[in-house]
Amino acid sequence: MNNLLKLSESTSLALHMMVLLAEDTRRFHTTEEIANAISGSRHHLSKVIQRLVTEGLIVSKSGPAGGVMLERPPEDISFLDIIEALEGKFLEQDCFLGRKVCRAKKCILGNLGHQLFKKTRETLINTKLSNFIPANHKKKSKPRKEK
Repeated sequence: MNNLLKLSESTSLALHMMVLLAEDTRRFHTTEEIANAISGSRHHLSKVIQRLVTEGLIVSKSGPAGGVMLERPPEDISFLDIIEALEGKFLEQDCFLGRKVCRAKKCILGNLGHQLFKKTRETLINTKLSNFIPANHKKKSKPRKEK
């Protein structure tokens, strides 16, 4: 098994970008600046940004002083919020192996799949952007809404 939780490249870009934005919530960050900082494609990042704006996680401002910034404080945005914005709802699967129908009357794996889903969801909900901000940055991070 390569990954327990498969995330798209778009979601990976979004997670990295959102942590970067959480480090300095006082100003707008340009797409180019973010792409350079996270070593991502500017064009791909632009599509990710559109999705995050639509989902209300970031705000966008055009013009010379424009860019993007968080819509809410970093402690109010969970990794689950970001993942669901790009991947869709994090739905529980009935089968740990991804099967539609189990041949056994009772799953031989018991409720392992449910336990993993529950713990993963709980971890993603409790993992906030603020968890990744170094202590010296937290003093600087004051959300500012400017549209």
